Amino acid sequence: MKTPYLCLLAFCLPLLVVSQSMQLVTGLSPALSESSGLAFIGDKLFTHGDSGNDAVLFEIDTLTGNPSRTIAITGATNIDWEDIQVSGDYLYIGDIGNNDGTRTNLRFYRVLLTDILEPENDAAAAEAIPYFYNDQTDFPSQPFATQFDAEAFIAVGQEIYIFTKNWDNEETNVYYIGSLVGPQEALRIGSFDSQGLVTGAWYDSNENRAHLVGYTLLLQSFTIAIDIDADFSNGIFNPSRTSASAPNNYSTQIEAITSTGEGKYFVTAEQSVFFEPSGMYRFSDVVVGVNNAKELVGRIFPNPAIGMVHLDFQNFHRAEIFHSSGRLIYHVNQPQVNLSQWESGVYIVKVFDKNQVLVTNSRIAVH
Repeated sequence: MKTPYLCLLAFCLPLLVVSQSMQLVTGLSPALSESSGLAFIGDKLFTHGDSGNDAVLFEIDTLTGNPSRTIAITGATNIDWEDIQVSGDYLYIGDIGNNDGTRTNLRFYRVLLTDILEPENDAAAAEAIPYFYNDQTDFPSQPFATQFDAEAFIAVGQEIYIFTKNWDNEETNVYYIGSLVGPQEALRIGSFDSQGLVTGAWYDSNENRAHLVGYTLLLQSFTIAIDIDADFSNGIFNPSRTSASAPNNYSTQIEAITSTGEGKYFVTAEQSVFFEPSGMYRFSDVVVGVNNAKELVGRIFPNPAIGMVHLDFQNFHRAEIFHSSGRLIYHVNQPQVNLSQWESGVYIVKVFDKNQVLVTNSRIAVH
């Protein structure tokens, strides 16, 4: 999903949990720079582009970030592909992006896994599952303000769950449809406060858990874990949310997540509005329950800043300040920084506690 240049500055930001650090696997080639969904099929990793791209899947060379194979998906059109999932004998592709809220042709495609795994195949046929939201009665254009945009879903047996990307309140609505070919009505079963824009999902069948990723309007990444049995049966969700930090000099605009199993996760990020490059990252142990996480509350103020800025965090130890290009320009071990001689612009502030744990990765504006 291509994000417009929004007002990305805020004032006092509470932090819910310790940040999860992600390690760089590889940068992504231009052909994969808009990776919007991820799935391991066998021992191979696949992705796709979003709106404006061809209806193809790419197998990724995880050493170089280049496509090692391209598979055309026949019988399908990429209006705005946003996620892919594996369930049973099929790969499901979500053509569910809906930035303006006006689409009346939302759909999923399903493709046989055997067609994708056959190394000689350069094409695979898709079957369509059109759907509509049961509580959407009109379709006015609401660019980046609709509650009927979505970039994430999971497939669980014969069921598909859609997670919306609510631009207006940074919450998420959850819808259910069946996975059979033919028109479907998406039934809303509940919602939760994601505190950001959900952009990707993956289903862990071993733990029966949904893993979501996304970012806030400040482009701060996060992960969310939701237990299927405990939450989906009654529509009352209890998400565990964890902040996440991208590798230095790479985009925080996370778009997709998958796993090889055993607590090893891969995500992709597309180029951010600050021109940070796209990349593939990995990390472990995504599930950090809010109730068990170390609680850190803090703020950076004033923001925008003129002169002195205060880094008001528990157990503050040090901070690193980067230019928006990703270049480290300042290191400080005290919670006050005099910015009066700095050029106007946007800077990135990383704060570490006394255990050398990254507790925030925020942006400030200097006037």
